[in-house]
Amino acid sequence: MDSIEIQQFSDSHLDAVCSLTSSTIKDNYSAHYPNQAIEYFLGLYKPENILEKSQKGAICIAVVAKEIVGTGSLIGAEISGVFVSMRMQRKGIGLKIMAHLEALARETGNNSVSLSVSLPSFQFYKALGYMNFKEASIDLGCNQKLNYWRASKSLI
Repeated sequence: MDSIEIQQFSDSHLDAVCSLTSSTIKDNYSAHYPNQAIEYFLGLYKPENILEKSQKGAICIAVVAKEIVGTGSLIGAEISGVFVSMRMQRKGIGLKIMAHLEALARETGNNSVSLSVSLPSFQFYKALGYMNFKEASIDLGCNQKLNYWRASKSLI
């Protein structure tokens, strides 16, 4: 595999990041969540929401052979929107994104970071040392809930 390069997001990356997040949500989450939850996640990563995150904090992209294959963001001490293309998972890209975001959090004076953990990513974050998993859910209506965890990690 070609090397993984972590870059700062710019507006010119928006279409590729939207496509990546949308396809990853649909591919990864459909086995774990009801359709209403998939629609909720897709709504979180509309173009205007991605641009808003980039203005409030930092978004990084992972590039392999000139293709955007992963992304993640940091706003304050909150990591979110970590996605890696299905075909590129288990190749160290998610690890590299997380290392970059955690280093950025340290550089900006944070002693810890927190994040929301989806059902398919629980083991990934646990292996990275995230702790204090607290169950949470969002009521989606029609007797459907989006179950997830809140977790944190010390950077000291």
